[in-house]
Amino acid sequence: PLAGLDLLPDSLRKAYRDTLDVYNAGVWRATTTLCRVTLEAIVTDRAPEAAGALAERFTTLAGSPELGLPLATLARSLQSGGNLGAQFAETQQADSATAAALVSLLEYLLEYLYTLPAQVARLDQALGQRTEAAPAVKNAEG
Repeated sequence: PLAGLDLLPDSLRKAYRDTLDVYNAGVWRATTTLCRVTLEAIVTDRAPEAAGALAERFTTLAGSPELGLPLATLARSLQSGGNLGAQFAETQQADSATAAALVSLLEYLLEYLYTLPAQVARLDQALGQRTEAAPAVKNAEG
């Protein structure tokens, strides 16, 4: 499971855990469905004002300066007829490879949007609290 689950909002943490539960049980169709539910929860948390289909909402989210290209790429994938968008269709047969890919996608997004920013903030705070100056670097001449 993803490190830093405590950094996720409660509803998103529950959606992610439900996704992992059905994935670990080998229920591929339910995994793909819950991946979509978790993606919806991410967009709702990060861009509550975004409207429209999931792909459109990710496009809105991708427009934020801090997220940029990775989410724009995901938004294109989620468009109807796109590679990932088809995986959520009721008529598509889900398999273990598809479910694993979608769970990986969720984990990448959760790390990118929640875990990494929190880790960087903690590092920034730790570096800012350092009181001792770094030792002077001596060059070869002196």
